[in-house]
Amino acid sequence: MTSKEIVKTIMEQQEVSNAELAHKVGVKPTAMWDRLNNTNSKDLNVAVLNDMVRALGYKIQIVPFNKQTPDGGYEVK
Repeated sequence: MTSKEIVKTIMEQQEVSNAELAHKVGVKPTAMWDRLNNTNSKDLNVAVLNDMVRALGYKIQIVPFNKQTPDGGYEVK
């Protein structure tokens, strides 16, 4: 999954709207929509992704390539 897809999946699971996440991150809802839906950018940079997932109760971790993703975790491809 891309980081955008992961954020959208977590938002759906938690029933968080773009406007709610935007408020938690401190950006305008239009900026959040653009981050998640702009087809001109392939993916989110790590700093932006970190802000968004932390607001959703997740964190970014780096694990060895040969280790499995923990239950409830996501792998950015």
